[in-house]
Amino acid sequence: MSNTDDVGQSLKGPVDNVVYGTDDNFDESEELLPNNERSDNPNEGRLLKDWEGFMNLVKINLGTGILGLPFAMKNAGIALGPPLLLVIAIISTHCMEILASSSQIISKQAKIPAADYGKTGELSIIRIYPKKAHHFRRFINSLVLLMQYGFCAAYVLFMAENLKQLVGHFDTRIWCLLLLPILILFCLIRSLDILSYTSLMANVLLVISLIIIYQYLFQGFHHLERLKLIGTSIPVAFGIIIFSFEGICTILPLENRMKKPENYGKVIWSSQLFVAVCYLLMAIGGYLHFGDESLGSITLNLPKTPLYLAVRALYTASVFFSYLIQFYVPTNLVFNYLRRDVLTNASEFKLLSLEYIYRIILVILTGTLAIAIPKLGLFLSFIGATFGSMACLILPAFIEIATHYSYCSNVRKWVIIKDIIIIIIGFSCGITGTYTTVYGLVLAFNGHSNHHQNFSNITQI
Repeated sequence: MSNTDDVGQSLKGPVDNVVYGTDDNFDESEELLPNNERSDNPNEGRLLKDWEGFMNLVKINLGTGILGLPFAMKNAGIALGPPLLLVIAIISTHCMEILASSSQIISKQAKIPAADYGKTGELSIIRIYPKKAHHFRRFINSLVLLMQYGFCAAYVLFMAENLKQLVGHFDTRIWCLLLLPILILFCLIRSLDILSYTSLMANVLLVISLIIIYQYLFQGFHHLERLKLIGTSIPVAFGIIIFSFEGICTILPLENRMKKPENYGKVIWSSQLFVAVCYLLMAIGGYLHFGDESLGSITLNLPKTPLYLAVRALYTASVFFSYLIQFYVPTNLVFNYLRRDVLTNASEFKLLSLEYIYRIILVILTGTLAIAIPKLGLFLSFIGATFGSMACLILPAFIEIATHYSYCSNVRKWVIIKDIIIIIIGFSCGITGTYTTVYGLVLAFNGHSNHHQNFSNITQI
């Protein structure tokens, strides 16, 4: 669940007109990193201290994805699942760090105060492909937008599945439809100040719900002898795990608001260490407790007693409020671009009308996507494998390679080899994860026979 309370201003104004620095290279990339403490700017808000950056990163990453981790363990197996989670946590955290450091190097060399994800990608290759670099920025921005709206669709499906258990009566698809008018109404709110209160509410409900879930999971484990050591759907597990590390898009906006950017790498690693521990406890505890009965969200496995029905309700409310923030960020970016570059001569009334129409259409599209793929576990894996592997692994590694070639005279071979390995891992896991997830969806919709017994686990919710 992305939190934009402190990063909203950074998200509003991507840098488009920059004055590029000289062509002089430096011997080491570290010399290009910022080494001075930033000062508060009244026009941009107060800068974040290290502990505030830590808290923001924890809140950003502890989202809906954590609830799908027991389902990921079921697909990977108890022997392979936890190591896979740890490896992905380490690689994704490293990719967050190299994305931030590459942005710092580029910002200092290009003499701009800050750059978002897309602009960092563009500037990383601007000296190699000066006439085509802007296409790379557009590709990254499009990918980020699709991923953010994919998260929104996953939130709709999560709410629908839990409402089905809470209230009953209707199918998941019907609940998706019933949610749309309410979501449309709230998504017409254009003020980030108002939405920041919903973000605070979402965080409070999230913490309460997670505490209750954790205490339930470790009350006792059942049927340990029946747990699989090695699962049959490891690519699906990869997709879900990547989905849970959903904070890559806010790494640079947060870095741009840090008072001491030179400490940001330590902040990233410390926050992700805490997140990884929470993930492991949920993944292992949930799978040990529910075994092969683990569903796409662990809230669907909780007992139907008043306390745990309340947990479902709390988490559903938390996800609802998070949807509003998650929806705001890409929508605001798109319309800022349209206002600046496309609808420059349009009246304010026309701009406002078009923005409301755009918001309504996008909410309907996220709901339609949830209705089209009403399998929560597979949906999370699909988003993670398709968009997450590209945004969280492949692009940061590529950007670091391009940054070293463009701005550092002494290109370290081990850095290039390491990044190429990450890219290969990202592509391999992304392609296999997408194929396996799509195949599982086809089986789920058409019915699977004993011939497809190895895929029977992934066709559950």
